[in-house]
Amino acid sequence: MALPEPVDPIEAYLDQAASEIVGRGRQIVADIITIGRQLVEVKQRIAHGRYEAFVRDRLGFSAQVRCDLSGRTRCSNPPN
Repeated sequence: MALPEPVDPIEAYLDQAASEIVGRGRQIVADIITIGRQLVEVKQRIAHGRYEAFVRDRLGFSAQVRCDLSGRTRCSNPPN
């Protein structure tokens, strides 16, 4: 019976770190998708003209962040 090869502690650490980072990255992507869906739902449910104020005042998101999260490729740029 052969003995297992010794494990390099740095390689083991890097494997663990990579696994954790990839897992967190996947969770971030899932969270961003969920936020985008919620933003779309809110926009569909509230009266016209209230959505941008909601996003700006209650969430503190800029118009660009709102567009990015809701997946809209064509968003108007509000005046500064």
